[in-house]
Amino acid sequence: MEPVLYTHCRRHDRKPIWSRAELRLVAGDGRELDHGTALVADMSLGGARLVELELAGGSLPLASFRIRFRMTEGEYSGIDGIGRPVRWDFGIEPSVGLELEDLFVDASDR
Repeated sequence: MEPVLYTHCRRHDRKPIWSRAELRLVAGDGRELDHGTALVADMSLGGARLVELELAGGSLPLASFRIRFRMTEGEYSGIDGIGRPVRWDFGIEPSVGLELEDLFVDASDR
């Protein structure tokens, strides 16, 4: 039997969110590469999982990028975040896992 190289454990518990969000894919220099929508399936203090991604351009950029999102419905409406894609799943329920860099709330939406 091969030894386990490391044990994976989350730093923060995930919370189911299920909130629709507007997305912007942003290059390192701040240029918008694409935009679209997704469903924020769950979040923690350190990450988020997005499902049902729909991008206007229909494809992902080859260069590195960040995903900026703004939740637009329910109790999470007005919460914005930006993160780096760290996990892609192209299976039955395609999703992207983000490592969050920042979360903030637009007080004008409250």
